[in-house]
Amino acid sequence: MSSPWYESFFGSLALDFWRAAVPPQLTEQEVQFLAWALAVEPPARLLDFPCGLGRHALALAARGYQVTGLDLSAEAIAAAQADAMAQGLSIRLERGDMRVPVPGGPYDGACCLGNSFGTWSTPRPNASSATSTRWSVPGAAGSSTPAWRRSRCFLTSSRSGRSRQAG
Repeated sequence: MSSPWYESFFGSLALDFWRAAVPPQLTEQEVQFLAWALAVEPPARLLDFPCGLGRHALALAARGYQVTGLDLSAEAIAAAQADAMAQGLSIRLERGDMRVPVPGGPYDGACCLGNSFGTWSTPRPNASSATSTRWSVPGAAGSSTPAWRRSRCFLTSSRSGRSRQAG
């Protein structure tokens, strides 16, 4: 039986594409949105999963958040660690699978951005992300406290200009 595509896809070619495709201004806009949507102030503990090259995780760490970035790609984590070191950032970056309980919790907020929803084999990826977030964020997924806002994944469509809340 062969491995799922996403276990080997995010190598140098895919990572080079992401480096070239996303301008720093877009990352800054997305991080501003995350800070607003997560509704927590530094030094809150945040989880970025999967973090890929760490563009959101590093930008959040630069703002003073205590960030853990988790990604299945060892190459992406190594690149993010090198960038963190070059920027003098204190951040926890680990290779791991976002579909299982996430280490180091609880977190004050979690985010899942980019093209990561295709990595779930379950027919209901939002259920998996909500479950993973429940393991990570106290009061997440269904709580009537403000923590529900921090437990969601927010998806923005650049084509339509609309934002959607999922999870």
